[in-house]
Amino acid sequence: MMLQVNGYALRWSIRKNKGKLFLHFTNGEEVQVYVDSAQELGALGDILRTSSPVFFDSTDQVLATPIKPPGT
Repeated sequence: MMLQVNGYALRWSIRKNKGKLFLHFTNGEEVQVYVDSAQELGALGDILRTSSPVFFDSTDQVLATPIKPPGT
């Protein structure tokens, strides 16, 4: 099921070398996604920071943006 993201937080544990992405959705639900690299966490953060709207497929664990024309 695709859920629209309306908030997020990023966490990186230097000690454990693991990351966590917290997603908040317009329907009030929340989810935590675990990541294994700082690069992956940074890429997810870039998508969330620069795109709007952003959706999350809770079944396949996919972060997605709608199709947009280039340069927008």
